[in-house]
Amino acid sequence: MAIPGNRIALAVFATAGAIAFAGVSLARQAPVSHADLTRPVTRAEAESLLAQTVRLAQTGDVHGICKTLAAAEANCEALLDTRHPVGKLAPTVAGFDSGSTAVLHLEGTRDDGTTYTSDFAVIRSSPDRIVGMTPIYWSGVRFIPNPPLTTAPPTR
Repeated sequence: MAIPGNRIALAVFATAGAIAFAGVSLARQAPVSHADLTRPVTRAEAESLLAQTVRLAQTGDVHGICKTLAAAEANCEALLDTRHPVGKLAPTVAGFDSGSTAVLHLEGTRDDGTTYTSDFAVIRSSPDRIVGMTPIYWSGVRFIPNPPLTTAPPTR
């Protein structure tokens, strides 16, 4: 099937125009700086994410927690596989640590009456979005931060 020359030229022009428009659109967006992503997560932000997580758990949508609120869905699903019954009651925040990863230290009771202590670790995934590294708050997981990097060789 032959395509008349003017249709090819129109298609090339339309494609070039779309690419130019996309380039202009991307260039107009403000670049995200590293500082935007390392801005500490506040306690209020972490507690807000915890409240969203509790609401999903209360409705029975534990896989929705992993799909929508987790930093890594596979890690979240692994926490669900710990075979602990869901904790639909909102936990108590017993403490808070701030840093590149914010951590709410939680205490609560699972649906079967067993108690837990757990860490709800939160990071910033974009300037306006935070996600949970350990969103399955009733799992009993504890967050251990990475030690600071040093340039000195290890001592023996």
